[in-house]
Amino acid sequence: MGELNLEELCVVMSYSSDEEKRIRAARKAIEIYVGKGRYEPLGRLAEDEKLPEKVREKAGMEAVKGYTKEGRYEDLERLAKNKRVLEGVRKEAGMELIKCYVGKGWYGVLGALATNKIVPREVREKAGMDAVKGYLEKGMYRNLEELATNERVPEKVREKAGMDAVKGYLEKGMYRNLEELAKNKRVLEVVREKARSELGRVADELALRL
Repeated sequence: MGELNLEELCVVMSYSSDEEKRIRAARKAIEIYVGKGRYEPLGRLAEDEKLPEKVREKAGMEAVKGYTKEGRYEDLERLAKNKRVLEGVRKEAGMELIKCYVGKGWYGVLGALATNKIVPREVREKAGMDAVKGYLEKGMYRNLEELATNERVPEKVREKAGMDAVKGYLEKGMYRNLEELAKNKRVLEVVREKARSELGRVADELALRL
């Protein structure tokens, strides 16, 4: 009777009552797709909730590898943001995306990734922290302040962004911006307190010159 072809394997993995046979068929189908460089079907398998989780994870991870190798970052982003895909696959796709975005200096895209609650928290925090680092290096303090005020961003990222905004405003003598930060109720209290403290310190130092 010979080996099952791809279409027959897909029927077995989707409808067989024998889970072991479904898994075996899926693994063979995945091998064929990988060998042919066909990563879109792997992405579809990764989101198919009728399939065993082992199969979905294997398909998803192979799709991540393939998309990364070919530089298909839009497809990686779709995987990372697809709530029907298992969290482990979304995390892997997200981490590969971050490497790409950091390399290209796309800090705004990293910041946006940090706000997407479908993306695993570890990915959001990593994306946010890398955005903060990039903004600070570029002296983009307003962008740091925007991250610090965005309630969809993980709290540790908001705090880091706010503290670095305080640091930047101080170094550049941008005291009005620092005052606005201290008054902004959308900023975490720990950051506002730091801003107020630094304003008080600067005021005392300036007063000595009177």
